[in-house]
Amino acid sequence: MSELPPATDTAPPRMAVVLERRRQHPLGPLLRLQGMGQALVVGVFAGGSGGGWMRLLSVVPILLLIAVRVVEWARTSYEVADGALRVDSGLLTRRRREVPLDRVQQVDVRRGLRHRLFGLSQVTVDAAGASGGEVSLILSNADTARFRGVLVPVVTRETAAVEAERADGGDGAGPGPLVRLRPGQLALAGVTGAKQLVMLAVLGSALQLLDNVPADVREAVAERLPRGTGWLIAAAVLAVPAWVALAAVAQLATDLGFTLTSDGSVLNVRRGFPTEREASLPLDRVQVVRVGQTLLRRPLGLVSVQVSAAGSGSSAEAQVSRLTVPILPAERLDHLVGAVLAGATPLPPLAAAPPAARRRQVLRRVVPAVAVAGAAAALLWPWGLVAALVVPAAAAAGELAYRGLGHARTGTHMVARRGGLGQRTVVLPVARTQSARVRQTLLQRRAGLATLSLDAAGRGNVAVAIDLPAEEAVRLAEGAATAAAARADERLLRRR
Repeated sequence: MSELPPATDTAPPRMAVVLERRRQHPLGPLLRLQGMGQALVVGVFAGGSGGGWMRLLSVVPILLLIAVRVVEWARTSYEVADGALRVDSGLLTRRRREVPLDRVQQVDVRRGLRHRLFGLSQVTVDAAGASGGEVSLILSNADTARFRGVLVPVVTRETAAVEAERADGGDGAGPGPLVRLRPGQLALAGVTGAKQLVMLAVLGSALQLLDNVPADVREAVAERLPRGTGWLIAAAVLAVPAWVALAAVAQLATDLGFTLTSDGSVLNVRRGFPTEREASLPLDRVQVVRVGQTLLRRPLGLVSVQVSAAGSGSSAEAQVSRLTVPILPAERLDHLVGAVLAGATPLPPLAAAPPAARRRQVLRRVVPAVAVAGAAAALLWPWGLVAALVVPAAAAAGELAYRGLGHARTGTHMVARRGGLGQRTVVLPVARTQSARVRQTLLQRRAGLATLSLDAAGRGNVAVAIDLPAEEAVRLAEGAATAAAARADERLLRRR
């Protein structure tokens, strides 16, 4: 009879060393000293009147700072082992930062012009938890590929296990591009989206620069400018295409080469020129999906999509990790949402708000408009009567806001829409609901209406359904808190 092998008390390690300990790239300290070159030149010339010794003394603080950065680099190292990313650092006091891989929210890669010049990348690992959850490393492109190749698959295994146990079907996508945007599409996104506000920032900066110009110079330039109404009209006409072109260029600079891919467990996005950015977001971290549609995009059948994950504990005040698709044909929306949120598609038709909500939406806008118009007419008679035009405009805005209200509840997801000129639809998995709130103002109570808010993890991750029938709002809130999917998700989170 064969004998059983002797039992041992030695437990296998949870995970071996996946990435051996190494340092950042030696040029990292120099890239972190942004603006030091300019300060060095200013220091040298500022001390010119005092002779050579004064020039030397003026740059000593900068040289000391460079020396400190070099020593910090020499005493900073990282490794991936035992299911965690470990970063050791500290100039006088040694610190060890340990980030469990199952807490990683996002892995970002950024390559600016100075990074590309030296073949480097800035890698940022965003982790959930306490403050200081963000780890930033400057690595060579080869080390960056190795780092992401190690970190992302380890996180993906955890993600795949959770999704396999919780999911009960959906339109999850396998490897391949989900969205790839051409330059023409990105230019259209800039023209029809928020990038139009870039011109306001440019004008503000230009006005600040004008304040620094001597008054005599401004007067001399003003005297040389052509005068007359014709020139003003021509300048206004030329400003319109310049405004549009600047919005398109700003969008191209942010998202040129936009490509969103998924391997079924992790979203990966690459975008931007001249600064290229890469980001990875595990699908099991996704809390909500927001679909936006501006007034200009609505007749074109275009939308934007924002995928939001739980807030991190980074130094950015726990802001939400986001991936944004700047423009997308509406007919492809179900495909993208289904790849991000299993079981969410096809998106259901939304139930309209009750008639009482129309009165409320209109009155909320008309009453203040009447007050403003009356005050203007009394103070600026008779020209103040022109302000009466805001009253029908306010009524029209209220009607648009009412038509923009809608909500729906499927077995696993809550969908809520609001907005008049610009509409925003939020898709929230019931399993991600952290709390449900039903709120009624005095006027809502009289009309039998209520506002339902479903909160997910992270700042701003909330689905709000405005002016629902009060009984339905209470029923949806209770259902979100007691849904089987939510209980299953809670058990999985406790186990992790």
